[in-house]
Amino acid sequence: MAAAKHIAMRCRPEKVAFIRCKEDPFPEKCLDKGRLITSFVLSLWLVIKFTSQLKIHFLEAERVPHQ
Repeated sequence: MAAAKHIAMRCRPEKVAFIRCKEDPFPEKCLDKGRLITSFVLSLWLVIKFTSQLKIHFLEAERVPHQ
């Protein structure tokens, strides 16, 4: 997955906190941290998706002759 590297770099502090939390004998305490990681990854994925769509749009615009 191409986005995995970006997710690993940008979500590292949240991921580390979640992994440390999972060492706790009461995993329900980690639900908030799990939700935080999920929302963070989703927002990053949306940025990546928007950026790639924008790039495609501009590449297509360059191919069409200007009137």
